Amino acid sequence: MVRIPFVRRCLVVGVATAAVSLLIAPLSTVAASKTAGQWLASSRASANSEPSFHYVATTTYPTQSVTITGDVSASEGQQTIVNHENGEVGHVTVSLVGGSVYFEGDEAGLAGFMGLPASLASKYVGQWISLTKSDKGFSTIAAGLTTSSALSQIQMSKSLSLHGASSMLGHRVVAIGGIQSATQPGSTQKALVSIRLYIDTTGRPLPVLYTGHATVGKKKVAQSISFSAWGAQVNVTAPAVSTPAGTLGASPVEA
Repeated sequence: MVRIPFVRRCLVVGVATAAVSLLIAPLSTVAASKTAGQWLASSRASANSEPSFHYVATTTYPTQSVTITGDVSASEGQQTIVNHENGEVGHVTVSLVGGSVYFEGDEAGLAGFMGLPASLASKYVGQWISLTKSDKGFSTIAAGLTTSSALSQIQMSKSLSLHGASSMLGHRVVAIGGIQSATQPGSTQKALVSIRLYIDTTGRPLPVLYTGHATVGKKKVAQSISFSAWGAQVNVTAPAVSTPAGTLGASPVEA
């Protein structure tokens, strides 16, 4: 779930965070050796060939911010979610293992982010709830919990441009700029998202940071997704006890 996202009702957009060290310089020989489209294609191919990775996705709205930290492999993954909204802080953990999704959290996380009714959110604090592929909401909650679904968040489709070499999160990178059209879930209003993708130039051309920003109506939305720990082992264990979501009488609907 990176939808981001994911970070699920979120636009696939982002903005550089305070942790980013950015030193713009003229294009290096390595960076200039490919076009923006070639760098993007190489980065996608390299990322798609990796068995696993770690990411941190942060999305901000005027009155809300969501940070999702994930570790994913080809078939399973886990996320921890922190949702700041209207003065409350909610926490949720989500796992995909054995073809099922499991989530648990505090009351603010279950109600404010997962969308459970208040009565169920208070009842199931700290208890695992499970969904199978046949359950409503499975695909939405499972989004971003595998390598392929997490990488699908990297979207750039228009006006690609190559920018100067820089230092980003401890990597030498080249930046690709682009524009992506997106629609906020629940709305028909389209927004043009200004995007930057920073790609490692010293080793394999793997994504380091994906950022962007957009204005929807009069509201500014921003998101950043950093990538690291490519190929690191990911271990996810199914909880020993869980409550099937189908028995709750209500389905989770993520924020």
